[in-house]
Amino acid sequence: MKSLRINNQYIMSRKIASGAFGFVMLGFDQKTGQQVAIKIEKPENEHLRSLEKEADIIRRLEGVQGVPKILYFGKQDDFNVLVLQLLSKDLSSLIKKQKKFSLKNLFYRLGLNQLKYWMTFIKREYCTEIQNQKIL
Repeated sequence: MKSLRINNQYIMSRKIASGAFGFVMLGFDQKTGQQVAIKIEKPENEHLRSLEKEADIIRRLEGVQGVPKILYFGKQDDFNVLVLQLLSKDLSSLIKKQKKFSLKNLFYRLGLNQLKYWMTFIKREYCTEIQNQKIL
């Protein structure tokens, strides 16, 4: 990616994570000074539209505690880019730090109300999708 600036507002700083579909950069908003997470999809995975799908799911979950706010989604230098509100450390960081991470820890961190919401969301979204695929 040529530009270190996204949408003429967000500045990329350093890589904080990477995976099969792309990578995540730490950045900041020039207007507010707040840190942000910048997700960039690898060009060879663009046909999968994984970042677009992720943005769609996050939009559906807007307002739910623990779900980041989307600040920008679009193209930059032929890359799909998703700029998100930066939350606290991710689950993998917590696991590395504690060396051992049980479901009890996870439930405690998520909170039972949030867990109930996620279970309802998963049932509603994915069971409906599976039923629709059976019909087609």
